[in-house]
Parts: sequence; structure tokens; C-alpha cells
Amino acid sequence: MTTFRYYITFILAILFLSCEKDITLDIQTQSDKLVIYSFIYPDSAFQLHFSKSKDILSLEDYQPALNAGFKMYKNDELFTEQRLPKDVVERQWEEFRFKEGDKIRIEAFERQGDTISAETTIIKPILITKIDTTYTTSFSQGDGVIPFKKCKIFMTDPVGSPNYYQLFVVREAWGGDENDMYHSRNVVRYKKDDKVFSNRDQTTSILEGVDFQGLFDDNDIQPSHYGIEIRILYREFLLWEGENKVRLTFYLYHHTFDYYNYFRTKVLSEEFYGSPFFDPVKVHNNINGGLGLFSGMAFHSDSIIITK
Repeated sequence: MTTFRYYITFILAILFLSCEKDITLDIQTQSDKLVIYSFIYPDSAFQLHFSKSKDILSLEDYQPALNAGFKMYKNDELFTEQRLPKDVVERQWEEFRFKEGDKIRIEAFERQGDTISAETTIIKPILITKIDTTYTTSFSQGDGVIPFKKCKIFMTDPVGSPNYYQLFVVREAWGGDENDMYHSRNVVRYKKDDKVFSNRDQTTSILEGVDFQGLFDDNDIQPSHYGIEIRILYREFLLWEGENKVRLTFYLYHHTFDYYNYFRTKVLSEEFYGSPFFDPVKVHNNINGGLGLFSGMAFHSDSIIITK
């Protein structure tokens, strides 16, 4: 104890007695890079964010790419070639739709400037085959016994290749009368009891307490038809004052490794941003020659409905 007190006293003395000193920082600026974000769902309209990065000292996150365009290939054949209007950063094409298994490659460019490329495969949704709920309780110190619903979400994990997932739960409620109707929609935070949420990438002592928002892989899924165990506060299954109907929807997202790694590193980057104890976390991107993410993804959902 004496040694510990001496150590603390020594540190405090350094802090209080240290002098002010001006330090000149030599911040190396980098040239602007082209940025693409696109998450492609099966049989859904194609959406694209296409911009340029800004200098680290800029107050803006991005700037429009000038004289920009792109070519897109489906299964190694030219699918479309587009020019983007001036100052357009995000756009949707209802007519561009892709199916499960399609291999998509994009080559985006700024005329008389850089060219970047990326590719992905449109993956299929993994179905939720059943949802089981049972009543259970969990003791929380200071608040007594708090009731939960123990839920088991069943899925069939494809064998022969690694797979990456994310589980979201959303609570929607409707209430009021004919003259004053309302609708609410909120993401439900749940207790991640299942071993799939404790994989080797997310369970070191350093990462304890980091919320990866339901992200997991299939390293611990055995057998292939598996029930993911979570706990949801019992009150989420009740009709609150003024509500006539509640729907709890379970969304099971099927991700590519690129999106899984992007989301995981993005969470870590935000969690440890500005901490003097950790090196900056580089957010994963799969854009050759640029920044961003180009990825296929899919989801399936199932719901529990509560009414009066």
C-alpha cells in the first residue's frame, strides 16, 4: 500500500509541476481519394454513395466527385455504364436489380482523375425457421428480480464455408384512436447469452463491454440447425399505455466477410477513438485504390405480434 501511495504521489507531482511547452505538429496531408459505399440486397433497387474524401482538418466529411461515373459488370459481363450529374453524392436506380449468386464488379472514376474498383457477390438470406419464447427471471443487484423473456431463434447455417451474421430485434407499436393514431419503432437491446456472441474476435479483456450490436460468425454453430439464445426484457412483450398492437420483429442478417469486418472495425474505431491507451483502429474497406465498402448482404425476418 505504501508503494502504491508513493507511486500516485509521484505521478501527481509530475502533472502539477510540469511546465507548459509549445509543440509544433507536422501533419501530413493526403490527396483526396474516391469513396464508394453500396450494400446490395437481392431483388432490391441498387443504391450508391460516390464521393471524395476530405483533408483531415476539413469540417466536412466528404465532397462530391466531379465529372464522375462508373461501369458495372454482372457475372463478368458489362451490365451498365453511368455518368453522375454534378454534385450528386447518393443515388438509387430502381431498374438495377440483382439475384442471389450474382458476382458484381464496379469500376468508378472521376474523369481525368482517379479510378477505383471493387467486387462482391450477392448472398442469399438465411431463414429464421422458428422462434421459441419462455418466461424466465434474472436477478439484478439493486433492482431485485427483473423479468425477461428467454428467446431462441432457430436458423440453419450453411456448411462448407464460413458465414457471418447479425441479429437485430425491433419493437413496433401502434396506438391511439381514429382521431389520433401513432406508430413507434425502436431497436430492442437484448442480453446476448449465446456462445456465438463470444467468439475469439470479440472476447478479450480489452474488448470487454464493447457492443458489437448482434454481430457473430458461425465458428461455434453446431449442429447446423441451431437456436440462438437471447433474453429480452419482459416489458417489451407487453402493451404499454395507449398501445393497441405491438410487433417484435427479429431480423437475421447474412453478411459477407467484408461487411462483417467493416462493421466490427467501425465499432472498435468509435469505441476507442481519442483514447491514449490504444492505437487507432483502421476501418476495413475493400475498395481498390480508394475508400469505402462495396458488399452484398441479405436478411430474413420473423415476428411476434401482441394485441388486446
